[in-house]
Amino acid sequence: MNPFPGIHTNTKFTHQTWDRIVHIAAFSDSDAVEIGGERGVALGTISLQPARAASVTGEQLTLLLRLYPKRVESATQLLSKGMDQYSLFQQDAEHLAFEITTKCTHTLTVALPGDWYDQWHTVAAVYTGKNLQLIIDGTLLGEAPASGEIRYAPGALLLGKHAFRETTGAGIVAALQLYDTPRTPDTLGHAWEEPTEGCLLDLRFDDLTLFESPSDKTTTEPSHPPTATAWQEALNAWQADDAMLLSGALTWKTPPDTDWQDVMIDWEVSADGNTLSSGTCPFDWNSEDHTAQVRPDYPMPDPGPGTVYWLTLYFIKKSGSDSAPIGWKQFRLPIGQPSLPGPLVSSFPPVEISEKDNTGFFQGENFAIAIDFPTATITSWKIDDEELLELGPIHQLWRAPTWQEVAPRNDGEGIALLWSRAGLAENIMGVTAMEAVQDTPARVCLRFKGLIIRRNSDVLFEIEREYAIHGNGEVVLTQTLLPKTSLPALGRLGLELRIPKDMREVTWFGKGPNALSKNSQPWDILGRYQANVEDTIPTMDWSCECGHKSNTQWLTMRNKAGRGLYLGSDTPFTATVSPYSTFQLSEALHGDTLTPDSAFTLHIDHSLSYSDDDATNGEGGPTEPVTTQLRMRALLPEDQAPWVYLKVGTPRENEDG
Repeated sequence: MNPFPGIHTNTKFTHQTWDRIVHIAAFSDSDAVEIGGERGVALGTISLQPARAASVTGEQLTLLLRLYPKRVESATQLLSKGMDQYSLFQQDAEHLAFEITTKCTHTLTVALPGDWYDQWHTVAAVYTGKNLQLIIDGTLLGEAPASGEIRYAPGALLLGKHAFRETTGAGIVAALQLYDTPRTPDTLGHAWEEPTEGCLLDLRFDDLTLFESPSDKTTTEPSHPPTATAWQEALNAWQADDAMLLSGALTWKTPPDTDWQDVMIDWEVSADGNTLSSGTCPFDWNSEDHTAQVRPDYPMPDPGPGTVYWLTLYFIKKSGSDSAPIGWKQFRLPIGQPSLPGPLVSSFPPVEISEKDNTGFFQGENFAIAIDFPTATITSWKIDDEELLELGPIHQLWRAPTWQEVAPRNDGEGIALLWSRAGLAENIMGVTAMEAVQDTPARVCLRFKGLIIRRNSDVLFEIEREYAIHGNGEVVLTQTLLPKTSLPALGRLGLELRIPKDMREVTWFGKGPNALSKNSQPWDILGRYQANVEDTIPTMDWSCECGHKSNTQWLTMRNKAGRGLYLGSDTPFTATVSPYSTFQLSEALHGDTLTPDSAFTLHIDHSLSYSDDDATNGEGGPTEPVTTQLRMRALLPEDQAPWVYLKVGTPRENEDG
């Protein structure tokens, strides 16, 4: 039965805009300067981070600057957005250039007027969708043909600087306006007093209270993952077969370049993050033939349904003063039973449904969920009137790039620009078909079909998304992406959720460590970890994502009252929780300038990778369908063992499954 017979197929594509903050920051301490009755600050001292309003990506643009240029003989930068989104610069002492990037780079160069230096000027750089224009003090100095939508490039809006060019502006800037419409020369005389429609930014730099100087905090997170010890690198390659693990006698041929003399082992057997047994044993190593034998005397657990058991070995130097392990190894024990069958849907309370303004409302015994039909997105999930989810899950193909991914490579481009050109940063999902079925009072299934398109209307993926909402509070999301075009190797393919800021306590079963800001490493231990979202977020020299937790099976986020949200999957995922949005991290120039967002961002990623120095080609993206299943449910304070949810299957209709 279709409970929403009045809902029709949506043909419009809706884009969620989450980030509306413009953060003004100073590169260095700088006093406002007054010249000729106008006040401003030196070029090269101001940036806007994140610059959502500055990320104009349409077919029209006006940059309006109030400048007092100082003479230099070399090239100088007046303004730039990202690496190549748009910029205004002097090529030399006699020429001014305006540059934008659409499908290619367009540049307009004009000769500077004779009175350019040591005077105040109003400079307008205009893109009409057909040509570029440079206007100084109301006089049009030149035009050049240009067309297409401006391409997004990650990075802040900088005044007097460029992200990579070693040129700094010379002079004073008093004001900036930015429009997503073209202003004509005859209207520029009144622009400062009368901003017209389409004005996205209207900033005056005569008041230093606007600025936030760089903090004196030091970087607490390394830019690159820490390297493993020689012992750990050797352990990473050690494999033990099922027969060894069942017998408790493990043998190993150690690499010839490592010394395992005077080593002992602490071992433990665990499940669900709980230690079941532990002990110590010797590490019998023959230095001549480099063979080793380990006999941890562990009792084999009585396997429970849906439970995975792990043997973890910690290698410790007996004679060392430091008791920290020099390395560790974890093996999955070859025992276990299948998960229990899922509960019968008929045993659940009913789901009450209603609809208003293309939003579906689903009410259970202690939960209330709202889903926006045109975007197939949950817009509210409450338990006992407390908000657990503000928005999501939405598809996410973009990851905030690292410095190495943004920086030019040998061929002049970084992988981040390939991502941007492919439309991974700016794409939208639109629903083309929807089906709602309530086959039993205790379950509603919403099935959506749609397209993920980039700004030029090219289709990146076909998407199918299903929500199965059950009366016991469990929501099973199943999503399939079918690639429809060639894409570069993706930095991310996953889901993004917006979580209320009071849900600070994070617990997960996956790889550690506990510090939420630190990435999991291949040698990290699978276990149950807990952290606070904001306690361990460091200051970074370059604003990029951190704290990726790999091989995660489930994750919870709770508020102080113990209410929260559970997310789990039979297929391990990478989880990342951050007080900053993806866009904030993409736009900020330095970690000191980041301001926490109004909600936490949670990523549940099917795949997450970082490019190497040679990853500059435009291929390597997905070619086969990618399916993700995510089990979600609201948590009450008494739900203190969320790992049990993956020990049973998804809800079923009858005894046969």
